[in-house]
Amino acid sequence: MNYEVHFKKHFLDRFSFLQTKEIYVFGAGYMGRLVVENLLLLGLSVQKIIDNDASKYNSVIEEISICSLEEFIQLKSQNAFIILAIEKYQEVIKQLEDAGISRFIYESVYETIYNETIEANTQLEQVLNELLKREYRDINLQMQKEALVETAQFVADNMFDVKQYDDRSILIRDILSEPRINGSYLEFGVFKGNSINYISSLLPSETVYGFDSFEGLPEFWFPGFEKGTFNSQGILPEVNSNVQLVKGWFDETIPQFLTKHSQNCAFIHIDCDLYSSTKTIFNELKHLIVSGTIILFDEYFNYVTWKNAEHKAFMEFIEETGFSFEYIGFVSKISPGQVAVRITST
Repeated sequence: MNYEVHFKKHFLDRFSFLQTKEIYVFGAGYMGRLVVENLLLLGLSVQKIIDNDASKYNSVIEEISICSLEEFIQLKSQNAFIILAIEKYQEVIKQLEDAGISRFIYESVYETIYNETIEANTQLEQVLNELLKREYRDINLQMQKEALVETAQFVADNMFDVKQYDDRSILIRDILSEPRINGSYLEFGVFKGNSINYISSLLPSETVYGFDSFEGLPEFWFPGFEKGTFNSQGILPEVNSNVQLVKGWFDETIPQFLTKHSQNCAFIHIDCDLYSSTKTIFNELKHLIVSGTIILFDEYFNYVTWKNAEHKAFMEFIEETGFSFEYIGFVSKISPGQVAVRITST
C-alpha cells in the first residue's frame, strides 16, 4: 500500500481540525516518520513522537524528540491529539485505554486508511459486478448493441452524407424552417403532447392535428414496451390553441378525418412505434402524400426491432407506390433514432 499518498489525502481532509490541536505521533518507525514528514509538509506542528522502545528516547525524527507514553501523560496537555502511526494499533489502543486516555483524543491512521481502502474496494467490486452483469449477462443490452451495429451500417450505406443532429427538437426546427408545400400537418402518436406542442409552436399560422387512442400501444412493440404502454387512461393532454386532437384508433379515425380534410400532406410526424400502426397511416394517406411531403419518423432505427417497425412500413410504402425520397436529417446519438425524409417524386 502506498501509505504516503493516503496520508496526504487524510491529513488534508483533517487539516482544519488538526490546526487546532497539539499533535503527537505514536510510533517512531517507518510509518511514524512518514506521518511526521507529511504533517510538516502541510505546515502542521508535531510536539513529540511517542514510542514504547526505550532505546529511541534519545533520538529525534525531523528534529522532533521521541518520548515514552508516561512522559506524554506527565505533560498533561489539555489540547493534545495523538496520531497512531503503527500497524499494531490495536495493542496501542489497549495501552492508551489502560492509561485512561480518552478515545476522543487519538486516531489510528492505519485503521482509517484500511477502512477507507476496504470501502473503496467494495465500491469497485460493486461497479465491476454491475459491469459484468451489463456487459456479459444483460440480453437486452446485447440485442441493443447489435441493433446499433446494424443501424450504423445502414447509415454508412444509405445516409452517410445526411445532416446529423444531437437533439430531436433542433431537427424538427430545421426541417420546418425549410420551404414547404401547402397542406395539412399531422402527428400520429401524441401521448403527453410534448412534441405536438413544440411543432405547433413553430407553426403558429397552421393547425396541427394529433391522432392517438390515448390508451397505449395496441400490441407488443419490443421488451419493456408491452401492449398498453403509454396508456394515459384516455385523458387528453393540454395542447396549444392551434392543435386539434383526434382520439381513437388510426384505422377508424383517419378515414373519418379524411371525409372533411382532403388536403395533401405537408408534414407528417410518425411517433406510433409499431409496424401495424405505421402501415395503417400509409395505407390511408398514400393518395395525399406528394412530392415535397416531409415525414419525420420518431422510431426509425437504432433499437431491437427497428427493421420490422416504422422503417419496414415506410420501405413497403415506397416499393408499392414507386415514390422516390431523400433523407434530410437524423438524430445520431439517441435510441430510438429520429429520421426525417422528403418525398421527391410520385
